[in-house]
Amino acid sequence: MAYGCESSPLSQAGRLGRRLQGETVLDAHAHMGSHFNYYPLPDASLEQLVGEMDRHGVRRQITFSLAGVNNDFVYGNSLVHEMTSRRPERFWPLALISPRYPELILPELRRCAELGFRGVKLITAYQGLPEDTPLLNPAYEFAAERGWIVLSHSWGTPGFLYGLARRHPQALFIDGHGSCALRGLQRDVPENVLFCTLTEFAYGVIERFVNNAPLNQIVFGSDMPDLPLAWGLGAVLMAKISDDAKRRILGVNLLEALYRHGIQA
Repeated sequence: MAYGCESSPLSQAGRLGRRLQGETVLDAHAHMGSHFNYYPLPDASLEQLVGEMDRHGVRRQITFSLAGVNNDFVYGNSLVHEMTSRRPERFWPLALISPRYPELILPELRRCAELGFRGVKLITAYQGLPEDTPLLNPAYEFAAERGWIVLSHSWGTPGFLYGLARRHPQALFIDGHGSCALRGLQRDVPENVLFCTLTEFAYGVIERFVNNAPLNQIVFGSDMPDLPLAWGLGAVLMAKISDDAKRRILGVNLLEALYRHGIQA
């Protein structure tokens, strides 16, 4: 099996910018809407998002709002519902919440569950609270009862993440920027933990993921439209790993994990 860009079909697709046809490509980390006044996000309408997915061969995305990161998460979740309900076959929406408003967490999660959301998005790093705040315990319990996804921007320490995953095996936990995997060799990782490849794409970083974490628990994420879809995709396609490993990362791992948790892909 050739690695790198010499003769590997997937490496050549990345080098030449070809659409990934006949491949299972699922994006585990994407956004919808705007991020209040930080910066503009061009090409972020539903039609443009789906068009970009089609251009690169991405079948479906786990998505959540930008608007709710550090302001009105109820508004942001409503926006995500409005957009994803027009193309439900292309997205798994997650409900973004904030521990700054603990009294709203369960009412908002119940509302989003009725709307067909499939998980929870956390981003305490932007909300001024630590990842291990107990204010989020009701959200973990809610997610576990429903076999939901729980994706956090960061989890603080691997020990905190793995402890949560062991206490709530019915939920599927995603390390949104793979920080736990990149801290060093990870052993005894609960099988309901996934590491997203979305990070600073320095030379060799995808290889570090493969060396540090179980291969079948690494998943591709783009952060689009906050970041270009092609940027994250190219890092996986051009990595010096086998095409079999790339296929697992690009979609097979997430597909299998969602199937285990009863989420239709």
